[in-house]
Amino acid sequence: MSRVMFLGGTLVGTALLGMAFAGFVMAQTPSPSALTGKVVSQAEGAMEGVLIGAKREGSTITTWVVSNAQGQYSFPRNRMEPGKYAISIRAVGYELPGTSVDVAAQPTPLDLRLNKVTSTSKLALQLSDGELLMSVPGTPGQKLLLGGCVNCHTLQRVLFSRYNADEMAQVLQRMTTHTNNSSPMHPWTHPSEGPARPPTVGQIAFAKYLSAINMSSADTFEFSLKTLPRPKGKATQVIYTTYDLPRPDAAPHDEVFDAQGNVWY
Repeated sequence: MSRVMFLGGTLVGTALLGMAFAGFVMAQTPSPSALTGKVVSQAEGAMEGVLIGAKREGSTITTWVVSNAQGQYSFPRNRMEPGKYAISIRAVGYELPGTSVDVAAQPTPLDLRLNKVTSTSKLALQLSDGELLMSVPGTPGQKLLLGGCVNCHTLQRVLFSRYNADEMAQVLQRMTTHTNNSSPMHPWTHPSEGPARPPTVGQIAFAKYLSAINMSSADTFEFSLKTLPRPKGKATQVIYTTYDLPRPDAAPHDEVFDAQGNVWY
């Protein structure tokens, strides 16, 4: 998912995970609320920096706000028409049971109670590629090579694999035949240049490293999962808008923004 930031009239492109594109604007002055409430958990009490998303039934647009230091959140009335909305959250280490709400013309209250994630595997699925790179053991050189995997897929695909060192070497050898804009849905390959060569010494060494951090010998990760801190203070005064893309294989480069901030697909 690509993102565009509108800050002081400046248009800045960045990248996010997922299959949508998004924009956000810093909140300026308070406006009447359409949906408001408090985010809490048994582990933390009131939770700051939780992203709360609201998607109207039948819509392709999701609006996101962030809870403040008191755990309070609010969707401005000018961003939310009356209707039924599916509610979701983003807070690594927590999850929200399936939640929906009917937003009326008057302010609608909805407190959210999050559950702590206790499964290591479930937590790993919530982590970004950057957080996974922070978490895995390895030398700077090994992590640099591992970071190259995200050109085509997420690091979850690597870490949740069960290939041993020999099998992983074959995978790495095959990966070199793919173009740099491949994806799991479209594994484009270079034209054949003759019989496939065996894995190189470097690929064999890297395969040993990957098989030591994946699930080839255990059903859980043998290293601690590290997460980045949630937003705090002024970083919570923001509104994100995400738009579903029409195809599951669409990519960030399929969109372009013009000088007025309009996005073209």
